[in-house]
This record gives sequence, C-alpha cells and structure tokens, in this order.
Amino acid sequence: MFSSSLYLKNNYPYHACLETSQAEKNKEEMFQSMLANLPGVVYRCRCDENWTTEYISEGIEELVGYPASDFFLNRIRSFASIIHPDDQQLVSQIIEIGIRKKQPYVVDYRICHADGTIRWVNERGQGVFDENGNILYLDGVILDINERKQSEKKFSQQTQFLQSIWDGLDYGIMLLDVLDDGADFRYVAFNPTLAKISPLPVDTLVGKTILENLNKVLEPHRRRYKESVNKDKTIYFEEQLLFESKITWWQQTITPLKDNTGKISQLVVTITDITSRKNADDILQQGRNQLKQKAQDLENALAELQRMQVQLIQSEKMSSLGQLVAGVAHEINNPVSFIHGNLAHAKDYIYDLFALIEKYQKHYPHPNSEIQEAIEIIDLDFVMQDLPKLLSSMKVGTERIKKIVLELRNFSRMDESESKKVNIHEGIDSTLMILQNRLKAAVNYPVIEVIKEYGNLSLVECYPGQLNQVFLNILSNAIEALRESTANTLGLITNPQISIRTEMLSYDRVIIRIADNGLGMPEALRKRVFDPFFTTKAPGKGTGMGLSICYQIVTKLHVGNFQCISSPGNGAEFVIEIPIKISASTGV
Repeated sequence: MFSSSLYLKNNYPYHACLETSQAEKNKEEMFQSMLANLPGVVYRCRCDENWTTEYISEGIEELVGYPASDFFLNRIRSFASIIHPDDQQLVSQIIEIGIRKKQPYVVDYRICHADGTIRWVNERGQGVFDENGNILYLDGVILDINERKQSEKKFSQQTQFLQSIWDGLDYGIMLLDVLDDGADFRYVAFNPTLAKISPLPVDTLVGKTILENLNKVLEPHRRRYKESVNKDKTIYFEEQLLFESKITWWQQTITPLKDNTGKISQLVVTITDITSRKNADDILQQGRNQLKQKAQDLENALAELQRMQVQLIQSEKMSSLGQLVAGVAHEINNPVSFIHGNLAHAKDYIYDLFALIEKYQKHYPHPNSEIQEAIEIIDLDFVMQDLPKLLSSMKVGTERIKKIVLELRNFSRMDESESKKVNIHEGIDSTLMILQNRLKAAVNYPVIEVIKEYGNLSLVECYPGQLNQVFLNILSNAIEALRESTANTLGLITNPQISIRTEMLSYDRVIIRIADNGLGMPEALRKRVFDPFFTTKAPGKGTGMGLSICYQIVTKLHVGNFQCISSPGNGAEFVIEIPIKISASTGV
C-alpha cells in the first residue's frame, strides 16, 4: 500500500531512494497529495510488540483531537489508548481474525476524543505479509461515522415506536403486496389483533397470494383491493361474514401505498369487528370516524418512517463538495445568527435610551451650552429618526444572509440514493447561485454574463445531487477559462459570457448545452478532457478528476452521452444528453 520512498509532510521521516527517477518522484508526490485529500485517517503500523506507527495522515487531529505528532514523532500515545475501554477487546479480536485469515477486516467502535466526548468511527484495514506469510504491517482507513450512528439510533427508536403501534392497536391491520398491477395480491403481514379476531388462521396465509387461497370469503376482498388500486384511492366498506353459523360484521379500510416511482406497490387494510355496534347507528358512525382517523395516523406514521429512511441514506451519501459547502454555511450562520438575534435587543436598548433622552428634554428643556452644541453636532433629531431605520435595514440584511445560508445547506444535502423526477432548470439555477460571487467583476476580471435559454422540458428522472455536481464542475471550469482568457493579452476577451441552453431532443431525451466564449482548446487537449487525472491547470492547482467523474455520472449513472466541442479561439461547449426516464433506458 505504501511505497519505499514514502514522503511524509510536517517534518515526517523521508526515506527516499537515491536512484529514484524524477517520474517516480512525481508519482510519489501525486500519491501523497491523494492521501492528504482522502477523507478520514489513513495509517500504517508495524506489527511489532509496540505496534509502532509508520504513517498516520493529518486527519487524525480532526478525528481524535490530538496532533499526529503524538502518534508518530513524539510517540506519547498509541491509537489503541483512545479506543473506548468497552470496545478494545472487540477491536483486538476483529484485527486478530483478519490477520489469521489474511483477509481485510472492518469494525465499528467508539473512541474517546480529546474534548471528553465519545464518538463512533469505522475502521477498514488489512495486513501486509512477506513472501513467507509473516505479518509485517497493518494498513487501514478510519472514518468518522458518529453522525450516521446517531441517525441509526434515531431510526431504531422510530422503528420501535412504530412496532409498538403495530402491536398495540385495538383493531386488525393487514399488509399486502400488489402483484401484476392489481391482478393478484400477496399477504405480507398481520398484526396480533387481527390474528385474534379473524376466524381464519392468518399465519398460514403469509407469503401466499389470494388466487392461491381463493374461496367465497376472499374473492370479494380481491375485487375491492383491485378497485382501490385501479382508482388509486382509499376505500371504506362493511361486510357481513358467516363463520360456523355465526354472523360477524367487519368494517374495513383499504389504503394504497406508492413506491418511490409513484406506482402502487402495497395495500394497508385495517379491520375492525363492529358486530356488537352494528344495530346502533350513532355508535356505528362514531366507529367509522375513529377508524378513519386511526388509518390516517397509521399512514402518517408510515410516511414518517419512509422519511427517516431517506434521511439516513442521504446522510451517508454526502459528497466532499457537500461537506465543504455545509461547513462554509455553518461558519457563516453562527456569526450572522448572533447578529440577527441581538438586533432585537439592540433595538429595545436604543428605544429605552431614546425614552430617557426624551425625559431629559422634558424635565431639562434648556441644557447648558456644551450639551446643546453636542446635540447640534450629532444632529440628535436625525439620529433618533434614522437609527431605527438603520436597525431595520440591518435586520433585512441578516435575513437575506440567513436565506442564502439555508440555500447553501440545501444544496449540500441534495445527494439521494434513488432517482427522482426533478426540474433540471432548478438544479442549474441552484448551482449558479453557489457560483454567483465568482461571476461578479473583480480586479483585472470583468463581470461574466450568463445567458439562459431554457426550453420547455418535462420533469427528468435523475439523481439530482450527482447531476448538480456535473453542472458545478462544468460551470467552474468555464469561469476559470474565461478568467484566463480575459487575462491573456494575446486573446483578450472583453465581454466574457456563459450560455446555457436546454431543449427536448425527442419525446424521451433532453439535451443541456453549457458553452463559454473563451480561448478554447486544441484538439489534442479536447480529446483528453475526460481522462482521469488530466488537467490543463498548473501543477498543484487541480487533480484532473472533475470532468472524469462528471463523465461517469452522465454516461454510467444516467445512461446518457457527454461530449466536449472546442477549438482554438471558439470557446468550449459541453453537451449533456440524458433520457427523461433512467429505468426506460436501462430496461428496469
């Protein structure tokens, strides 16, 4: 995992081979840059009696609160010393099993942070062995999963809460899968109450379809279930059942549930035994109302569970860009919230001072000459009129900043694990808002004009967070290209522009064109823009991964086409073509 000529920053040991070629040095520097930018902590420790740390990345200080030198140079502590005492044996066992089986190991455990808090981390590692199979080193990565663990705990509590509802309701609940668009239905689950009130052994029905168990009792149910699916609405009905010469009245509610594609995939059926209340119309009506409310409560609880699931997945899919934007928004939000929150107090204090001044003016209408002169110099009457207006303007300004911060946070949390139908134009506009400051005029750079020619697009099924990352990379590159063009005396661009055009290519595909009027690029460079690690920027100013990742997002994730059109003196245009519906292109 680590080369023999490892270079470690911050005065770490340098064990360079004297005969290493310049190309190998460049490769080593690139490797070190990649290590420094990896999330979490990368480490290597020697498998001796002291488990000596060979390498540990700078992220260790953010993770545990102690500097890397404590573990590497000074060796005043080991990483094992900050593992929570209750988890040390587990970690040791997992690593020993991995070494013994010569397999990678993965383990979640708690650490004791320098600030006294307990935090969760995930460690993934593997052993490095010599040709005789003897263990030499352990290489691994440690990631901060504290937020995920908290989300899992909250999700578990929510699940337990819903389970208690499921088990404790005083009416029966049945969950069915919808098969073949409503032609048949499979029994999935029954709550304990339904098992008690049903004359049929419901446990024997789980996993089977209605057609497999079709009888005179179930056939009317199948027709009503199909009606609920076809009409896409909740159905309420009462039925009289005869079991062993005994008449039973049931009140049922059928509620369709949709999956993330909008298709009805399940039915929730609630059943209440109303035999004892059937002959009392007023009591029966009350029971119906209660049943409707309980059905609505259950639907709301199920919707909340789905929301929690999406939130959990979303928190684990946060991209590096999202983390950066969220961090900036957080840093801005704290001082702005402080100012915004104190404006109201400042306003109260000022009005109190104004009231005090008015009392002085009332009881001492003729101040001495020195005070009178000071009043005229500061124009007290104008200050008393203008200061409240000034505070109001400041409040408007802070509210605007808080709104922008909120938009930044929303942008940083748009990653989702599943595709959804979205308005492509909203994603482009949100990205432009993030880049708004870079579009403005600056020293030696004129303002960059953005020309939008939006077509009449249908909603597009896509991964919006990933697609926004594509827009952000293309627009950022366009801005950099235009700034280089305006600074280049050989090809001065006085009116830099970025044009964005969208249109329906056909009934099932859309096309997005993002172009700049910069200096463009020769064919040799254009052919390589999507290659990993390729960049036209100066060394140290770019990784060359942006457009490569964009290419994967468009062509692999969205089953689309992505191309670059450019020539010297004619700017560059990036063309994105994706289907309206991903599943239609993939055959799902």
